[in-house]
Order: sequence, then structure tokens, then C-alpha cells
Amino acid sequence: MAEVQKNQAIAETTMQLEQGKGQIAIQKIQTEAEIEKQLMAIKFEYDKQLKQMDVQQAQAKETSIEDRKDQRTRMQASQQSELIDQRRNNSLPINFETSPINQQPGGGGEAPMMGGNPMQNNQMQETEVTEQTNIQQ
Repeated sequence: MAEVQKNQAIAETTMQLEQGKGQIAIQKIQTEAEIEKQLMAIKFEYDKQLKQMDVQQAQAKETSIEDRKDQRTRMQASQQSELIDQRRNNSLPINFETSPINQQPGGGGEAPMMGGNPMQNNQMQETEVTEQTNIQQ
């Protein structure tokens, strides 16, 4: 009888040992699955942030392109206005490449050819026109 009890105890211990191994294996698989889930969530967030950065960069590039177009359009409109004014007043040619209109982001105002005070420039232009008229007479 002692032999039977001994065999039963060994069988029971072996079964408990196998159950413990099974539980450890299940816990290991569950832990690995949880870690994989967390890694996938982190990767998703990184990918999402990268995509947002790409979209922001594309938007900034598009905005920059549009701003440059707007600036060129404003400059062209300002220069056209100056040319119309030049024709109406029969004034001297305007060099737009050296005028401050090209240097100011919003254009605007008079475009003195010689820099400095616009009133002085107008006086200088009037003096030149008067001198040219005197020479012709």
C-alpha cells in the first residue's frame, strides 16, 4: 500500500508540476502579447506624428509658395500703378530694380529713384525737367 501511495504522490506532484509549467507558459504568452500591443501603440503614435509633420511641412511649403506669389502680384500691381502715374504726369522713367518697392514686403508708397526723402526726390526730378526744358529752348 505504501508503494501505491508513493506512486500517487509522485503522479500528483508531476501533474502539479505540469500544470505550473502550463500556467507559466500562458502567462509568458500573455505578457508577450501585452508588450507587443504596447509596442504597436507606440509605433502607431510615432507614425501618426511623422505623418502630421509631413502634412505640416507640405502646408508650410504651399503657404510659402502662395505668399511669394502674392508678394509678386502686389509688387506688379504697385509697379503698374507707378507706370500709369508716370504716363499721366509725363515724368521720368522709373527704375524698379533699385526702388524701395522691391525691398518692402507690402510695397506701398512713392518709389523715389534716388533714395532718401520723397519730397527731395520730387524736387530733384522737377529741377531736372526744368533744366531739360531750358536746354530745349
